[in-house]
Amino acid sequence: LSKTFIPTSGAPAAARHEVFPGSIGFQTFVRGGSRVVLAIALLLMPWATLSPSASPPSAIAAPMHIVALAGLSVLGLLSFAKVWHRVGIVVFVFGYSALMELLQYYHPERNGNMEDVGANMLGCLAGVVIYTTLKGLYRLMTRKR
Repeated sequence: LSKTFIPTSGAPAAARHEVFPGSIGFQTFVRGGSRVVLAIALLLMPWATLSPSASPPSAIAAPMHIVALAGLSVLGLLSFAKVWHRVGIVVFVFGYSALMELLQYYHPERNGNMEDVGANMLGCLAGVVIYTTLKGLYRLMTRKR
């Protein structure tokens, strides 16, 4: 942001400026940042799901699963450019959450169940819908006129 922006003819402003939304630099920044946050979240997930003290009240467990997995899915989708990589990361996030539920099932102080796995799946689908909507809005805002 500290560099002076001097327009040159030819390319639109978004393509010339390093951190302007729509530029390659901005997309690289978002992808890299999303990967870091996703990696940290996935590393903390076993502690959050297997710790007896981190168990949420049953009334808010399903909504919490949906929100958490939607967020992880959006982060995963922001982290990769290729379609098959995006599909893979959503499948990975869901599989990882299902593994955590399986580990909870065998944990003496926790209980994993299929309702939580269903909430995780809904969260992943919600994340895909949120990402697709935001991507469409982003394209509308940055398109060439």
